[in-house]
Amino acid sequence: MKRTILVLSLSVLTANAFGQTLTLDEYMGRVKSNHKGLNAAVKTAEGAVGRAVEAEVLYSPSLFAQVMLSRDSRQTNAPAFMGTRTDFDSYQLGVSKLTSFGLKASLSYNINYTNILGATLLPVTQFYDARPLLEFTQSLWRNGFGGETVAQADLANAQVLAAGYGESFKAKGIASEAEMAYWQLSLARARVAVQEQTLERAKKILDWAKRRVSNDLADRADLLQAEAAYEQRTLELQQAEDDEESAARKFNSMMEVDSDEVAMQVEKLDPGKVQSLSVPKRAEMRDDVKAAQQQERVAIANTELVRQRLSPSLDIIGSLSLNARNPNLNAGLDESFTTRHPWTQIGLKFNVPLDLGLVSEARQSALVERQGATLAYQRKLFEQEREWKDTTRKFTQAKKRLELAASIEDLQHEKISHEKSRLDRGRTTTYQVILMEQDYSLARLAKLMAATEVLNIYSRLKTFGGNL
Repeated sequence: MKRTILVLSLSVLTANAFGQTLTLDEYMGRVKSNHKGLNAAVKTAEGAVGRAVEAEVLYSPSLFAQVMLSRDSRQTNAPAFMGTRTDFDSYQLGVSKLTSFGLKASLSYNINYTNILGATLLPVTQFYDARPLLEFTQSLWRNGFGGETVAQADLANAQVLAAGYGESFKAKGIASEAEMAYWQLSLARARVAVQEQTLERAKKILDWAKRRVSNDLADRADLLQAEAAYEQRTLELQQAEDDEESAARKFNSMMEVDSDEVAMQVEKLDPGKVQSLSVPKRAEMRDDVKAAQQQERVAIANTELVRQRLSPSLDIIGSLSLNARNPNLNAGLDESFTTRHPWTQIGLKFNVPLDLGLVSEARQSALVERQGATLAYQRKLFEQEREWKDTTRKFTQAKKRLELAASIEDLQHEKISHEKSRLDRGRTTTYQVILMEQDYSLARLAKLMAATEVLNIYSRLKTFGGNL
């Protein structure tokens, strides 16, 4: 009973000394909450996806309004007819819309107030003009069937999506890096524990050699070899402790913590669990490839915009309005919806650049830029497939190495158990047992390192997935 209480007390003290265990999921949750670079990439990606609808705003109806107040007191040639001052107020309210086939139309209502001061010979010097007005422009050559408009929408959409996918891939890279940092700390702590045990055994061998030399049972060369081995194990332990400190800094850095120490425990490497991992499901396209695909869309849209901007323009323009003029505003408003005073206008507008050499050079340059973006996208597709095959192959190979390391550890464990049994029967020496214990510790360390390698590759494979 006393022994049970002592064990429980030691367990509590150990838990308090090393802190509470922080699981990988909990750690990744803290990273996602605190890592500013990760959060910035995630928010930028989310914002870009939301902004992708910005291109559709180009086609949505727009409300416009205009108010102009004018006071003109400039001299006139005939003040009796033209007055000495003209007050002119203009009010306009309407809706406009751009279509994907190159038609731009607007429907508005216009009210103008005119007051001519000093015009003694005019019968009416103060009146209102009211008119509903329909205006349209249809492109026939440049932006024919909306080519330029569609290209502008595609350009806006592709630019924000390219930025969004790029940031999404960056966020996944940071998450993968954080996961690796977690397992690196776990490995570093395991290495320190193994190196401490190895150093302890090296100390036993050194003490053994000292006793044998002092009793003239061994040559001094054996003592020097044991001392060198002890110093080597001391160096290895120091390196393991330095690596643990570096891993702790990286671990904390991913949580935006500026410290060289980690008070919490992390999950211990479980080679059996690691061995059961399978290749994670991948998305059809990695986010960086999607970004390259959108960059190709940007180049295609830019090429079309250059072609459209440098093409001759031929537009049909027209307008239709119903008009009324009356000193009384209400009467003018009512009359403006009759067909007593209609006004129509229709025409063609043509423009063509004359320096055909520059036009051809600009178009060719845009085409070359588009070809470059297409090649970059195709290269990204190739690299994605190659990296996936290469990484999955490395994952399979690392698991085989882990399996072999586990087998070696089992053999070393069996060997040391057998040697201890021989020691109990007096058929071997303590020195030999200590050497084999050292081999067993190194085999354990090799298995842990193999397990960590599998986890690191597994983290990289996750970047091919669709979700963070």
